[in-house]
Amino acid sequence: MLAFTLHLNQIVLSSERKYIMVVNKILCTKPKTKGGISPMFPIKQAILCLLLLVFFWASDSIAQEPVKVGFLFWMSGRTGAAGELAKNGAQVALQELNKSGGIQGRKLVAFFADSQGDPKIAGQAFAKLVKDKGVNVVIGVQADEVAPVLADLALQYKVPLIITEAQSNIVTGGKCNRYTFRICLDNRYNARIGAILAGRTDAKKWTACLLNNTEGRELWSDFKAHFRKIKPDAVFLERAGEVFVDKKSPEWKRNVTGILKSDAQGVLVSLDSTDFVDFIKFGNSQGLFNNKREFVVLRVSPVALFALGFNMPAGIWCSSPYQFNANGSPINMKFVGAYKKAFGFFPSWHAHFAYAGVKAYAEAAYIAGSLDANPIIDALEHLKIELPLGKVTIRGADHQAIMHSLGGRTGRVGIDRNVTFRDLENMTVFRAKEFTQPGEEKVCSR
Repeated sequence: MLAFTLHLNQIVLSSERKYIMVVNKILCTKPKTKGGISPMFPIKQAILCLLLLVFFWASDSIAQEPVKVGFLFWMSGRTGAAGELAKNGAQVALQELNKSGGIQGRKLVAFFADSQGDPKIAGQAFAKLVKDKGVNVVIGVQADEVAPVLADLALQYKVPLIITEAQSNIVTGGKCNRYTFRICLDNRYNARIGAILAGRTDAKKWTACLLNNTEGRELWSDFKAHFRKIKPDAVFLERAGEVFVDKKSPEWKRNVTGILKSDAQGVLVSLDSTDFVDFIKFGNSQGLFNNKREFVVLRVSPVALFALGFNMPAGIWCSSPYQFNANGSPINMKFVGAYKKAFGFFPSWHAHFAYAGVKAYAEAAYIAGSLDANPIIDALEHLKIELPLGKVTIRGADHQAIMHSLGGRTGRVGIDRNVTFRDLENMTVFRAKEFTQPGEEKVCSR
């Protein structure tokens, strides 16, 4: 009934009140006779009149009820900048959808919360969004430690959760459930892309400079497993030779010295933008990038490249899930133009995937013809959508989005906001079939 009412709203919303007046005039006016008003007024006519009036006034009330979208980004502390960029991308999507009529004729309203990268705080924020704000969906999540907690809560509250950044393998694995989806790549696939880039070098002995958390450990494990398939004689420094960075208090002197003292020929790097900038600057001061080692950086952000300018060494291999200048499609050009107009600079991948989360939800709601959670979830499974980065498919088996990714080497000069920076040259598109697996096992049935 709700789906029918919403569909009818889309058809008659603009002339609804006029129609009510017509119905009222035709059905609710007592018929006259030549001798005046007839004493007989059919009871059935009166009941039909009342029901129609109630229906149309109720449908008008439903049409005014907005679609409530909850966002959980990490918007404070050292990682706060990435959360703010994600918020920007979400706002571009919201504005775009509202300008075109919203979802099923209903405007979207946003409720933003700061996860602070803390599972407990994020869990409390999620519960408030659902219970106090009554959101239809929650979009966001950047920290791998936070994602599994919110996946459990999505199942508990039966509210769709669309993860836009967190890569933790478990949310599309052991913790996967009917209500949890991811619109970005996971740690497995990002690590495999890194291994493909590393395979282009002559380096056989590798170490890592990664965050000391779930993300860092999963990336290193998956990188080693996949790189061994590319170079069976590869060697990896263990324990003392590995560098895992404490996010709360990174010790760059100790971390960089550890790499310098090792005999590693290659270094896998994956850090948040702020930490990455600090790592590069301190590494420059210590001669870390003196062409004696190969570096592969996972998910490099244009924001970090902008901040570093020519401090970013040339010749560094980088993967990137989205580059604003890598796709000339109308969809990407529209997104880049709208973002730049609103915020004065080009979008990062943080902004892109927040935008993608909103657009995926809207597309699923359109397919479902309903705002109820279950029809939308059915639509999200196997959803195919074109985003600024290109075509994306969400697998029904594990709710993992499958897409292409990018890789290149720092070298050429780019310009944004009158700032020169090391852009990626010889950019390669890695097709999904190069680094993904079928994912045939159904793991999201809970």
